[in-house]
Amino acid sequence: MSPRPRTGLLGDARGALLLEAFIAFVPVLLMFAALCQTCDLYAHQLIVQRAAAAAARAAAVILPDDGARYNDPAQRSLNKLQGERKLAIEAAALGLLRASRQFALETSAVEVSGRFQPGTRTEVELSVDYVCLMRGLPLLCGGSGKRRLSAAAQLTYQGARYRYPEQG
Repeated sequence: MSPRPRTGLLGDARGALLLEAFIAFVPVLLMFAALCQTCDLYAHQLIVQRAAAAAARAAAVILPDDGARYNDPAQRSLNKLQGERKLAIEAAALGLLRASRQFALETSAVEVSGRFQPGTRTEVELSVDYVCLMRGLPLLCGGSGKRRLSAAAQLTYQGARYRYPEQG
């Protein structure tokens, strides 16, 4: 006795190829999306590293600079991280971070430390939230769709070996 041919839904093979293609396509699509997100994340980490280096360079140049450029003609803020000097250093970092819309600039933090004396190290630590491209992929960015990126840079503080005239 031969088996009876299937009829109805169980015997219908139409659409099987479409279902198999869909089952194979979804993991490939997710892998591609994760690869794109990873590449974008690393590219933005490079931007943060460059912004930290720019802020360290700005600190090494701005802190010993003439106070007349920073609304301090009496040189009270010379070699001190305060006032318009601090704002100019932060602006150096933020200027580079503005290269991408993926950064939440309102969450950025620029920390400058050092003794600010010739021959000492000046260090800048920069951190900012990165808004992920594909917020639905919690693999890389978590449920919030954001990831905190940070970088640090150091430069030797040269300082000014001369006195600026007071303009007060």
